[in-house]
Amino acid sequence: MFFKNFLFRVIIVNMKSITKKNTIILSTFFSILILISFVIITLINIKLTCVGFYQVSSENQRAIVSFLQKNLAQDNGKPVKFGIITYNEKEDFFTQYEQNPCDLLFTKDGEVSRTFAKSQKLKFNPTLIETMPSTMKKTSKNIYYPIIFDHFEVLSKTKIPNTLDSFVEHAKSLIVNNQKSVFFAGNEDETLLQLITALTEAKYGYEGLNSVIKVLKQNCDFACLLDARVAENATFRDVLQELINWKKSGILYDENYNMKESDLLAMIEYGLPEIVFLPLSTHRKIPSRSLETYTSTVFPATNVFSKRCLVAPAVVGIPITERKFFSSKTATNILQSILESENMSQLALSSKLIPASLSARTADIQASDARLWIASASLTTNHIATESFLSVSKTYFLAESIRTYLKTNGIVIE
Repeated sequence: MFFKNFLFRVIIVNMKSITKKNTIILSTFFSILILISFVIITLINIKLTCVGFYQVSSENQRAIVSFLQKNLAQDNGKPVKFGIITYNEKEDFFTQYEQNPCDLLFTKDGEVSRTFAKSQKLKFNPTLIETMPSTMKKTSKNIYYPIIFDHFEVLSKTKIPNTLDSFVEHAKSLIVNNQKSVFFAGNEDETLLQLITALTEAKYGYEGLNSVIKVLKQNCDFACLLDARVAENATFRDVLQELINWKKSGILYDENYNMKESDLLAMIEYGLPEIVFLPLSTHRKIPSRSLETYTSTVFPATNVFSKRCLVAPAVVGIPITERKFFSSKTATNILQSILESENMSQLALSSKLIPASLSARTADIQASDARLWIASASLTTNHIATESFLSVSKTYFLAESIRTYLKTNGIVIE
């Protein structure tokens, strides 16, 4: 009897111990489960939006990313986290995108934007471009949305004549002690191609420029391109001959074609050039004290009464719907927010480029004037390689072929 009572007490004690341990284990389990559930719910509520950049300058990318992080960190009361993807601009975009897709893409208007955006199912919202000048609205192609514009301009210490012929004579008059008057960073492919595009449009109008683009789209070689007809009695060879004639007349150095952007900026800082061809984005890198003697203007044309097509490449935004596990609505809302006038003003002030809105504020008189020139033009364009959808390697080859042709005074090197 004593043994039974003892055994019963031992069993009761052990059961109590087991019950207590189970209670602790169950309590711990449910605590962990609640914690995991909380983390999952939090992750669901935080929308991770991947923003991609392709062929957008580092300065513009920093401006856009900074703007997103400061102003658009909420979507319908829920936090938005941004993942930034910088695609290699020297490699094919579509190959990179397949391996590392994004929700919202910023890129320069050209092959990628026009080809990639057409495959999207997202409906275009025309009300978002109501505050844009008609010239800028055309850039949207009813597919995607322009955000900011650059502009290929003339920077000069003296007033530039309206016509191209008068400009050349004016540049000649500025030569002192054999010091050439016209400078540009001809070793930068983008600058050289923008100059060639601006000169083609200035001499032969949009029709002549469009003829060159059509020939380039046919995948012809450089020798064939030289024979592209830009007018009834003129070819693309005559466009390049204009620059060769400028060199022979003494208004520009042959070394322009070896000049990098950093070299040009150093010369401007010392006040050496009388006239400079450059994009507004390069203009922004010049110290304010060095700009005191310079003013900006639009590239002069042969016919001042003709409708202009200005070289003003746009950075465009494309919301993407393919990634189902990310919210395409989030990417759309972000882009819509950027296009609001006040937000566009903040981005324009940060990038110091031209906002794609008439009601948005600009950084200064240069950006304001450039917006007016673009609004007054009939069209805007990127350089001929981008407009022709040339690949990165073909763009490099075209720029190098033009550069060699100009340096050798018209010799085609196979």
